[in-house]
Amino acid sequence: MAGMLSTTQAKPNGGKITESSLKSQMHLTPQQSSQLDRIVLAGKKVMFSKQSHQMMLRELEGPGTLAQKLGQGVAGLMALLWQESKQSLPPQLLIPGGMILVTVAADFLRQAGQSVTDQDIGQGIEAMVTALLHASGADPDKVAEIGGGKAKANDITAAPDAAAAAPQPGAMP
Repeated sequence: MAGMLSTTQAKPNGGKITESSLKSQMHLTPQQSSQLDRIVLAGKKVMFSKQSHQMMLRELEGPGTLAQKLGQGVAGLMALLWQESKQSLPPQLLIPGGMILVTVAADFLRQAGQSVTDQDIGQGIEAMVTALLHASGADPDKVAEIGGGKAKANDITAAPDAAAAAPQPGAMP
């Protein structure tokens, strides 16, 4: 994949939450793993294509914390992918795909010299999940209740296992 950013390992100025660390902790069937890879690839193509890269940069320059921008931007990207696929993407993979794309965006920023912490990524994932749940009509608090309690961003950054364990396939309606 020439020209794509490599996000498979932690960078010296990066952290523990990476694309590969998240995916390695997701309990996916081979079919789901392949579908997730296609979703992530489509997201990367939109993020880094000549036609839409400027939209991503404008989103990152907008108001809000870095975590909010990461989360809201990726939630918008996931909504676009869902719309463009004519709702054919597996809904249970939207959150895992979004989680990975948050790490891809964070890695892009790190490579550009911006400081992005694991806490920023964790909070960005939380913002993305909340936005997707709201968009789907689900109440994030009720979903957290059903799932055994609301995970805080610090839980995600302290234990990346929690980031991947929370939104398992089938968790989103």
